[in-house]
Amino acid sequence: MSDPPLATLLGGSNQNPSARISLQQRVSKNLLFSFSTDVSQPGSEIVQGEYKITKRWSASITRDQLGGLAVDGKYHTRFWAENKGAQVAPPLCWE
Repeated sequence: MSDPPLATLLGGSNQNPSARISLQQRVSKNLLFSFSTDVSQPGSEIVQGEYKITKRWSASITRDQLGGLAVDGKYHTRFWAENKGAQVAPPLCWE
């Protein structure tokens, strides 16, 4: 399954709703680049790159609109539950 090249997200509070548009591009098998902007506030861009190190580990770096940088390491796992002998994935499970 490929990543969507364009995604929209509605968020914010009831007093200050906002809409964000995101563009994603898979640069290589293990590298995903994302650009996101808030359409209601000029200059509120977020740039992120995520690199898949192994099937379970990935690292991402994010730059926000103020120039701040964040580096995150992520460990991905999947939990299974038994249901009458069959394994069933919980609803909040993704890779």
